[in-house]
Amino acid sequence: MARISRKSIDDLRQRADIVALAGDYTQMKQRGRDWWGLSPFKSEKSPSFKVNPETGLWYCFSTQQGGDAFKLVMNREGLDFPESIERVATRFGFKLEYESGGDGKSEKSFRGQLLEIHELVADYWRRCFLEDPVHGEWIRDYWTQKRKFTLEVADSFGIGFAPVDDSKLIPGLIKKGYTREALAQTGLFFGVDRVPDPLRWRCRFRGRLIIPIRDIQGRVIAFTARTLDITPQDDPSREAKYVNSPETELFKKSRTVFNIDRARMTRKDTEPFVLVEGQLDAIRCHSAGIPGAIAAQGTAVTEEHMQQLRRFTQRLLVFLDADAAGQKAALRLLPIGLREGLDIRFLSLPGGKDPDEYFSTTDASQWAALAAGARSAMQFCVQSLVPEGSASLPLARRLTLLEALFPIVEQAGAEEIVREALNEAARHAGIGIREMHMAYERHRAQTMAQRPAAQLAGADQTSEQPVVKGGGLDNAGGGFDTVPSAA
Repeated sequence: MARISRKSIDDLRQRADIVALAGDYTQMKQRGRDWWGLSPFKSEKSPSFKVNPETGLWYCFSTQQGGDAFKLVMNREGLDFPESIERVATRFGFKLEYESGGDGKSEKSFRGQLLEIHELVADYWRRCFLEDPVHGEWIRDYWTQKRKFTLEVADSFGIGFAPVDDSKLIPGLIKKGYTREALAQTGLFFGVDRVPDPLRWRCRFRGRLIIPIRDIQGRVIAFTARTLDITPQDDPSREAKYVNSPETELFKKSRTVFNIDRARMTRKDTEPFVLVEGQLDAIRCHSAGIPGAIAAQGTAVTEEHMQQLRRFTQRLLVFLDADAAGQKAALRLLPIGLREGLDIRFLSLPGGKDPDEYFSTTDASQWAALAAGARSAMQFCVQSLVPEGSASLPLARRLTLLEALFPIVEQAGAEEIVREALNEAARHAGIGIREMHMAYERHRAQTMAQRPAAQLAGADQTSEQPVVKGGGLDNAGGGFDTVPSAA
């Protein structure tokens, strides 16, 4: 890889907007000459991350590290110095110069090649959506008639179509100078581990609707593809409704939140993120005027997902499908969100519909009223675990039903959050607060008794008081102070 010229590095360092770059990782607010935000390197309650736009430098008091724009990208994204320069140059549209005088693919970092390939492929599939001579009209009708989206929405999200005939894709990329190794590491093709000749590889997404997945900076890093009637029968994943890119150097499911690149910019500071189950749900909600709509990329919401959201807001509205799987997913993410200090609320749709289906037939003006009726974390928990009409059951029976709540609350960690959660759960279940706390302590005693003695001894030696990160179970006003309004 050729060296980037020193003049080019110095010019980019002067031109890079350190505040805008930091804003890609955490929400920044101005205080005097400096800008402050939550640390982009760890979860915290109070802002400890400072940026000075005059010097172009940053410092994180929580982790005691700092530097310029390149150092920020290196530390946050795990890149080496040349890769961080390319990343900053891409962010601000700056053309780098190399000492050899060229700008060929061999001079770019491997990661840079992967990003370029994803952008090129996304553009190619987008043009196929609009112009494919065989199935172009069919796929556009599918999008507008069956899925009930507009072509403007397709253009905004870069919706594409991977042709059934994939014979042009790999030759086109090879012609542009990309190496076999780079193509193999994109995750876009089958056969890379057993077929030496890349011209014989097959596209993973043939005959499918394509949804680009972007990172928090808006760069295409992966794809989700939905099966269609025209998906080839010889596709190894033909029976799967959705096929995702495998994990690559660019794409980690546990860290990727779909649509956060635009949701963090279009939502107001007072509005929550709105977590839905799938990409099409997020696209539907966004197009219906819910700017904070996002979706976790993968089968489960992770701590890293929640930490990423927490850097931009304390509020999260969970808007998952009303089926059993959606309810279980909501209960799984609850303790993670509580630990991260998020004020989580839950919203269920009437008739068991999912967000995509609901807003494809319902006036988006209904959103504000719908969101205002969101349930608090403990209200949702109690109503999920205790069947309707259980208020007349004996106290002991109701406490037995609520035993499934205790492990969820226990995972929240901080004693203060656990106490608030139990108090609220008691109110919603019609149980005395004292009785609820006694039942919880019995649960903890039984859990401790079942743990091996050696494990208990180790826990006693290393236990620390959990840190309360803020947010959590804030019931002031009984709901969000403000909710996203439908456009």
